[in-house]
Amino acid sequence: MLRIHRQADGIERAEAVGAWVHAIARNAITDHYRSAQVRREVATGREIDSERAAEPEADRADARAELANCVVPLLARLAPAYREALTLTELDGLTQVEAAQRLGISVSGAKARVQRGRAQLKEVLLDCCHVELDRRSGITEYHARSGSCQRCRTTT
Repeated sequence: MLRIHRQADGIERAEAVGAWVHAIARNAITDHYRSAQVRREVATGREIDSERAAEPEADRADARAELANCVVPLLARLAPAYREALTLTELDGLTQVEAAQRLGISVSGAKARVQRGRAQLKEVLLDCCHVELDRRSGITEYHARSGSCQRCRTTT
């Protein structure tokens, strides 16, 4: 509502008020989900899926810790540039802009490294483990493929 009030002088036709308010609301929602606080919350695994809400918090924390123990060694299989970009953004919680500054590269270069690193990590993880996802792409179950990964264990 505050954004609408602040930009009220920008409306020229009364017929367009509905579309104008809708655009402001859409942009506010987009800004919210792009904020660093929201990204960090999801990246650390604090988002609670309604299907898993009944599961005790300690069990979810144990599963996240076990998955982290499985994924961290897989990072070592990536090229150093991608490993470093993922470590800074996903594990250390830096934004891609902050990671670019630390790495001494452009923001677009950091974004490319993070995206490529994620794709390579996904490929390595799927070679190592069978992963089952829920409808919101949250991991519900994973287990090691025979002989391909010593770190992963069967869990649900």
